Amino acid sequence: MEMRKLLFLPAALGLAVLWGATAAAADTRIVKTFDKWRVTCVETEQTKGKQCVIVYALTDRKRQLVFSWSMGRAQDGKRIAAVRTPTGVLLTSGVKIGFPDTNPVTVAYKTCGPQLCLAEFEFTDLWLQSFTTRPTLEVGYEAVDGSPLTHEVPLENFKEGYAFLAAQLGD
Repeated sequence: MEMRKLLFLPAALGLAVLWGATAAAADTRIVKTFDKWRVTCVETEQTKGKQCVIVYALTDRKRQLVFSWSMGRAQDGKRIAAVRTPTGVLLTSGVKIGFPDTNPVTVAYKTCGPQLCLAEFEFTDLWLQSFTTRPTLEVGYEAVDGSPLTHEVPLENFKEGYAFLAAQLGD
């Protein structure tokens, strides 16, 4: 399974990891925060153009990343959303994503490693419209022991952050 090159940034940790290029090699880097959302853009010789991502991240008391929601563009130009969860999750259950008063969509995990598990899917225009008009997103998954884990992601300021991201990419 080929992993798309996507700018994936655990914003709360202040790290920028560009799959296929390092942030240390960045010719330019722009970071702008919109309340709980952070947009980071990186441009290097390796990326052959600017790549940007918008991220919402949750950390624990030790400032370690627990959960994140990222959205950026794959090399083919499609918007891709990536949900990062901790390890120790029931992979067969996937990640349930939805809005209050709607039936959630289940997204399969794409990969799981020693520090994180990752589910990703195409972030269509319908998803974008919902993110810019709804107040919250609900994300749920299960621990290996079957206990539910849920996060309510505030969407306030996502619209402004996404507008900034789109302007950076010339959309």
